[in-house]
Amino acid sequence: MHTFRRTAAALLVGGIAVAGCSFSVGGNDEVPTSELEQQVGDGLADQMSIDSVSCPDPLPADAGSQVDCTLVSEGEEYTVVVTSEGKDGNKVKFSARVQP
Repeated sequence: MHTFRRTAAALLVGGIAVAGCSFSVGGNDEVPTSELEQQVGDGLADQMSIDSVSCPDPLPADAGSQVDCTLVSEGEEYTVVVTSEGKDGNKVKFSARVQP
């Protein structure tokens, strides 16, 4: 069974970001699209209004891998760059940053 949690959120100069997300992986070395969308939305909800988040692909566990997701907030679309920080045991750690 996959579990996920948000461990920290941070507001960075030049854009809104969430850091310290992780997702437990079983036999797959990626964060599934639906979990990625949920994590990004949950992680940014304290910092901005979230209408929806959509990601085109799962996030590979390899450090440095990226997926560009689309976030809709109050009718405006934003690109959110989600970057894998690699695996720590059976968890994929990643961060997300809303592009200004």
